[in-house]
Amino acid sequence: MKKLIAVAVLGALAAPAFADSGNVTISGYVRGGLQILNSDANYARQSEIKGESKVVAGDKTRQTQIDGRGQIQFNMSEDLGNGLTAVGQIRSRFSLDGSNYDEGDTKRDGTFGNHNTWVGLKGSFGQVRLGRGEDNFGDGKYDALELYGDVLHGRKSGTGNMVRYDLPAMGGFTGSLQWSTKENKSTTERAETGTSLRVDYDASNWGVGFAYDRQNHAYDDTAAKYYNVNTWEITGGVKFGDWTIGAEYQQWKKSTATPKQKAFTLYAGASFGKVDFQIQAGRERNVGFNSDVKATTWSVGMNYNLSKRSKFFAEAVSYKQRSSTSTTKPSRFFVGMKHSF
Repeated sequence: MKKLIAVAVLGALAAPAFADSGNVTISGYVRGGLQILNSDANYARQSEIKGESKVVAGDKTRQTQIDGRGQIQFNMSEDLGNGLTAVGQIRSRFSLDGSNYDEGDTKRDGTFGNHNTWVGLKGSFGQVRLGRGEDNFGDGKYDALELYGDVLHGRKSGTGNMVRYDLPAMGGFTGSLQWSTKENKSTTERAETGTSLRVDYDASNWGVGFAYDRQNHAYDDTAAKYYNVNTWEITGGVKFGDWTIGAEYQQWKKSTATPKQKAFTLYAGASFGKVDFQIQAGRERNVGFNSDVKATTWSVGMNYNLSKRSKFFAEAVSYKQRSSTSTTKPSRFFVGMKHSF
């Protein structure tokens, strides 16, 4: 009898938890492999991790290492009635090798919710979110590589402390507006803010898009003055058969600099059975708003899909930056495996 009572009590306690679990989805992935960095790439990596002042000449050597990243994500939703739904997301990323840095040299210290994490409401009006991440600038729309894609493009303003509004779906049209601020206001400096918008039209076999971003009140310590950066980009792509071809052009204008920074990238990829591949090539002018600095890059990658959730992949990237006084050419190669859940 005592056993029956205990089972009944446990069942009563477990029932509400089971009922609530229906609005939570858990997903993620783990990927890892062997990465080879040439001397310029390893030197840049050490500069990123150690800091420029701590890099020594001995860091400029070829490096072979085990690298990777993991991600776990929780998505929540609850029907509130009257066409309203409460939504939320918690995403955490962590390094695979215990170094606190992933294969792209981004710090991943394992802090819970350290990536795109937000809460919001959605309905017939669209969707509103508050939190961190979920960048709406949308650079790299046609990037299909696992690691080394979309090298040249990106926004200047941050995506922390953000509020974002997404329009409701209207046929092939989508659009969003986002505002964010950094927590860096002081008695002598203003807080840096960012505003961005994006609109896209995507049909069954082609698409176009436009994005704009404005970084406000960024501070230049060397010049001891504030500056703003206006960024815009256009994208376009077409699908025919197994192939997808895309193009992306982006331009940055800094209020305290004369030359505009410009970048252009072409994307081409295809899928044949279990094999996917893509190649990317791009050029950039006036890197860092310096008219003397130019860059070119190419990336190539291939996947062999073992199933819908597991694959082997290999990728390589080369980035060449040159000026009248110097040239650097960091390159990387990665071969590994990814499992999603």
